[in-house]
Amino acid sequence: MRLPWKLKSFAFSLIDVLHADPLLSWLQKNVTRRSRISFDRLSDDWKFHEAALRLLPRRRVLEFGAGKSLVQNLYLSRICESQVVVDINPMFDPELANEAAHWLKTLTGRPMPAIGCASDLSNFNITYVAPLDIAKSTLPDASFDACISTNTMEHIPEPQLRAILIELRRLLVPGGMVSAIIDYSDHYSHTDPTIGRLNFLKFTDRQFERYNHRAHYQNRLRHKDYAGLFRSAGFEIEHQEVLGLAELPEAIASDDPRRRDPDFAGTAGRFIARNPAR
Repeated sequence: MRLPWKLKSFAFSLIDVLHADPLLSWLQKNVTRRSRISFDRLSDDWKFHEAALRLLPRRRVLEFGAGKSLVQNLYLSRICESQVVVDINPMFDPELANEAAHWLKTLTGRPMPAIGCASDLSNFNITYVAPLDIAKSTLPDASFDACISTNTMEHIPEPQLRAILIELRRLLVPGGMVSAIIDYSDHYSHTDPTIGRLNFLKFTDRQFERYNHRAHYQNRLRHKDYAGLFRSAGFEIEHQEVLGLAELPEAIASDDPRRRDPDFAGTAGRFIARNPAR
């Protein structure tokens, strides 16, 4: 669905003011259909996480910000001992999960039990917990071997993201890993092809505040910013890559010194970061 980005921003501002998050979920599912699951091949993102997890002797996995269908978790359940999936707000939708299971069964031939409610996720060794702020969890120390994250970190303000990574150090066993995929692009460009993938970089922080809303928050961090956050939290980066470079907008914010970085124009990135032995 095509939607002018400033009109979309205005709609998100109304959702914030009216606290209309349920309406947003309904629109994404039934009008824009961006929540609907339909695919004809397995996602490269799932395969990236799968390859990382296969390096571990045990696979007790945590994911924060998993979304509505849990399709990634359903796919990975065949190799995971267990998965604990958390969201800061309840988002799980059994109908969308069943759609995801249907498509996975079609592609893999693997039996997929019906999912009528969150408790049925136990058939996949998945536990869904929401609401839960992972930065302030009371989960036991060293209770996970890995944390996976897909297109979630870009929606979290930098101070909160820093707190989450510090908490993950506590939750992961020594030698445990974070496998992260992050979308660095302007998410307004996903539904407005008239703007570039990095359109939001032409604004200063103060200018972009008027378009940056709780229901559609984008932190605009770049690849090296995330690398710095991992390292400052005490992780050792084993693998990192930038996926795709986009053309920078002509009117880029001139006060941003990061623009000199060759990775500044990256549109996505991947990390594997290890929790070093204590």
